[in-house]
Amino acid sequence: MAKKIDGDGDALSSLSDSVIHHILSFMDAKYAVRTSILSSRWRDLWKSLPHLTFNKTITPQNNHFVDLVNGVLIVRDGSDIQTFRLLCIDDADSPYLHNWILGAIGRNVHEINIEVGTTSKKLIKLPNGLFNCQTLTTLKLSLDEVTSFPYYILINMPVNLPDNLHVHWPIRIYLPNLKVLHLFRVSFRDFEAASKLILSCPSLLTLEMLHCSFDARGCFVINSPTLKFLKMQTWVGSSTTTPSCTIRVCAPNLKYLLCDDDMRKEFSFVNKLAYLEHAKIAMEVIKGRMKCSPLDDWPIDDDQRKRIVRRVTSILEAVRYAEYLTLNPMTLLVSFESRFAQQSLSLQFPNLKHLKLQTRFSRDSAISIMYLLKSSPQIETLKIEIVENTFSWEPLILEENQLTSTNIGEWWQSELSNQCMFHHLKDVKIFGVVGCVTEVKLVEVMLKKALILRRVVLCSCASSPIRKNWLIDLSQILLDVPRASSNVALVLI
Repeated sequence: MAKKIDGDGDALSSLSDSVIHHILSFMDAKYAVRTSILSSRWRDLWKSLPHLTFNKTITPQNNHFVDLVNGVLIVRDGSDIQTFRLLCIDDADSPYLHNWILGAIGRNVHEINIEVGTTSKKLIKLPNGLFNCQTLTTLKLSLDEVTSFPYYILINMPVNLPDNLHVHWPIRIYLPNLKVLHLFRVSFRDFEAASKLILSCPSLLTLEMLHCSFDARGCFVINSPTLKFLKMQTWVGSSTTTPSCTIRVCAPNLKYLLCDDDMRKEFSFVNKLAYLEHAKIAMEVIKGRMKCSPLDDWPIDDDQRKRIVRRVTSILEAVRYAEYLTLNPMTLLVSFESRFAQQSLSLQFPNLKHLKLQTRFSRDSAISIMYLLKSSPQIETLKIEIVENTFSWEPLILEENQLTSTNIGEWWQSELSNQCMFHHLKDVKIFGVVGCVTEVKLVEVMLKKALILRRVVLCSCASSPIRKNWLIDLSQILLDVPRASSNVALVLI
């Protein structure tokens, strides 16, 4: 029971309206209303809640949910709505959906978060006013998977549909104050519509397009001089994803880029990304609902391979000024390990300080890592996640009788490692170590060439029965390696 302050109130009721509103904002509207009626002091506060969340999973009965949303919006006082969040997975076809969205817009809403789906293959129709709201600063549209078919949010594009479907779209789109746009599983019928949507947001700072798809070939233009955060990720399971398209990015002030997509797409960065700080590149070859392993034989000829290498390399060239860079296994493989990768080997990363690599480790991976380090004179931290080893033929350190000059020298490019001197490298972490020759040689280079190295952390994936002996052998080998830094600590886990 709340502590009494005087005869007329308790500790909670003595709080200001803004504090109570903040507390109630963490609740679904259903519980916020119920909580408000427990105290005469709180009784009418639910009518002015700035943050409203309506989650149908909490109120699953359709008529009860409709009554709740209608009731809260109808009896609301004249105060503005800051956040309007609507989660009704199977209500995309509800006749109330338009009225609910327009009701929020009529209260000068700042943020709208709509998560809807449909149980029938229809276009989801949203009110025109949603795309012309003057007060809107954040718009999040999410289409949850109710069945296996792709869903569509229709924005402004004409489509050839059966006569029994009536489609409405706004002739004019203008969101002058929109700063954040999140699109999840939104399918566009053409590229012009998507390009127009971005261009109609002159204040846009953040754009996330996750698992979106296009039903036509062409060029999608992201033209936004104000954009600072861009996140693009392909939905692998989408049957409508078009690999042979072009994504043209005109965003000179970009600071963060995540590109997780099909490398058969053409990405064109028009401007020099001089202000870029973080870049995460995770390109894949996507076939239908599957991501191809780089170990598979791609059913493509050399000309297609060259185009893929060129496209991935152009992305790396665009992000060369980033301070933080993350690459997935396929990007690393195609960019630096392909026989067509001569252009990427000459890339320079003058500002790169923190490098994270996910790799299916091999001797070529180690050489690729050396190329990257050699091209990054300011590098300070290196993190390697070995997701799969591809050298089952290569000897482990436990098999000392197999460690010969033939095993090591024939394919390890000693001239490359001799050219490297790391003046700023401080921390190295490698996860998934198995103790093969390539791993040992790579760590040796770090120890010998990093002048101010402070710590090398190796996390093994050895099974418990041999773990202790394995770590002892590995540590003994590395402890005998000469070190350029006198303060380096070697940690084996």
